[in-house]
Amino acid sequence: MTKVMIEVADNIKMLARETTSNNGTPVVNVPSKVRKDALKVVEDMWKAGEVGDDVFVMAARIFQDPTKTEMLLNLLDPRIRRAYLDEEMKHL
Repeated sequence: MTKVMIEVADNIKMLARETTSNNGTPVVNVPSKVRKDALKVVEDMWKAGEVGDDVFVMAARIFQDPTKTEMLLNLLDPRIRRAYLDEEMKHL
């Protein structure tokens, strides 16, 4: 789990730099294509049996937050993606 947390923390830092404007306010601008790509990733995981129906159904709610959408797309290891989704499900 430590590896997962380190990768998640690194990705959060990267996203924080990319999603902050010059005056320090968050920039909320996630095109629908990015959200669609994230949902496709979860759909593929669901089809492969890596996540359950509940995660597949709740993914749309998770990805209302653009940072969470970007985070999933930046995590390349399927095990870490699953761990990330499992953690997000706890907060819904």
